[in-house]
Amino acid sequence: MVKTVMSSDSAEGESDSLSSTKDDLKIQQRLIDISLRNLQTQRDHSPCPRSTCAGEVQATLVENILFHENKLLKLFSRQLLAKHRFIEQTSRGGDVTYSQEQLDGELDQCISLDLFLNVAELSTRTIKLLLDSSWSLDKLFTMYQKQQTYLKQQLTKLDIPNGDMDSLLRHLGRLANFYGVLPCVPVCV
Repeated sequence: MVKTVMSSDSAEGESDSLSSTKDDLKIQQRLIDISLRNLQTQRDHSPCPRSTCAGEVQATLVENILFHENKLLKLFSRQLLAKHRFIEQTSRGGDVTYSQEQLDGELDQCISLDLFLNVAELSTRTIKLLLDSSWSLDKLFTMYQKQQTYLKQQLTKLDIPNGDMDSLLRHLGRLANFYGVLPCVPVCV
């Protein structure tokens, strides 16, 4: 997992840092689990479907759902930011070398694509297709930021319905907005 370049004490410190970062991501994941249950409750127990409510009731329902979605997207953004900062700091550290694949794999296990797709309210079929594609939230997020045309082509190849594709891209856009405005969060090193 870790290749030591300098001393074993340095390797231990870097390993502790990875462990600490993973713990932070898991804590945020628990918050996501709780917040997603709140969002699902809001969606499931609303007095009427979002599209058929009138006036003030509809506005309140939509506002509550957006509040919970935004809270979740901020938590996912914090996870991605913590992951990216850790990888950046590790690559500059020099004492211990992690491969990019090892870091991505270990840290991606702490960030749930499945839960993000549920926040985006995609169909069960689309969620299954995306999970089977072995993509991570970070990979989708990176493709959204840098290669939107390519991402749309890949989603089309997977036969993702237009409504689900639009929802996924809209939620990735909102995730990118939160990612860009989050304060610098120190990574436990």
